[in-house]
Amino acid sequence: MKREFDRNVEWTDWKGNRYTLRDEWRYVNGPAVPLEGCTPGVRDADNGGKTPLQFLEDTSAFIKSRRSEGNGLLIPEDCALLSLEEVLSIRLYSGPAYQVINEFMRQAFSMSGALRAELAMHAGHTFTATVRHLCCGIRKLAAVSTPEEAVQPLFRGVRGELKNAFWTPDAQGMVCAVDIAFMSTSRNSHTPIEYMADGMNVLWELEPQLETDAAFHRGADISFVSCVLSLPLLVFATLPASASNPALAQPRVPILSLITHLPCSQAIRGRRRSSISPMHDAFGQEKAAGTGRGRGQPAQCW
Repeated sequence: MKREFDRNVEWTDWKGNRYTLRDEWRYVNGPAVPLEGCTPGVRDADNGGKTPLQFLEDTSAFIKSRRSEGNGLLIPEDCALLSLEEVLSIRLYSGPAYQVINEFMRQAFSMSGALRAELAMHAGHTFTATVRHLCCGIRKLAAVSTPEEAVQPLFRGVRGELKNAFWTPDAQGMVCAVDIAFMSTSRNSHTPIEYMADGMNVLWELEPQLETDAAFHRGADISFVSCVLSLPLLVFATLPASASNPALAQPRVPILSLITHLPCSQAIRGRRRSSISPMHDAFGQEKAAGTGRGRGQPAQCW
């Protein structure tokens, strides 16, 4: 992971602020320094002076406490705690580096066969070590969620507009969306709405589920490790599969088996930033049989 961030790579965020891989690596490996005026808010507002080892100690204490209450016991005790590398990867992702990590994931999965393997192993482009540590860290933190936390609705905003063809069910009667990269979500809807651009946007409302022997169906709360505490993030590892079934009261959720398995049922709504006007969904219905948010109700576009 250190080598992946020891490259001459620069990028800008949507506000035009510039970053480099070396600067981000240097920062997360030193004591946290609060900084106002960052794109997503104040960096490390309540973490001033905290070192990587202190972040590691905090996460270890948190996981041990949750496991003592009976949460997360599907993961064996000898591998339940985060490593320092996993803490650093989460710190990196919660800062500006999320942009290049997610871009790498989306580019890699747009390829196949030898091309994908070449990109994954290319010393000048790969983030596979970072992705591995980040997946492991998210899994371990997600595992110790309480039953109440595990089913709490989550929200994610996406700029743009879904095509009508998106709502066409597949052979199993499912409408399924897959995010190739890591997916950040919020417990409240107003945070992603604030980040929506002018024009059409989509607000995803996710209904996570309790973990099973097959998979974790929820992301991890990284707020106490995150560089930006003003944005409580629940991050899903790569390839979360999300499904909305317009026909069934109890949706069947597909499980993808590539890097990790994170299915969840959804109610999907698209919103304009400035105005909201209802539209019929692609099936020409406003309501369907069934009760409960996102269960048996067609995905609607607003």
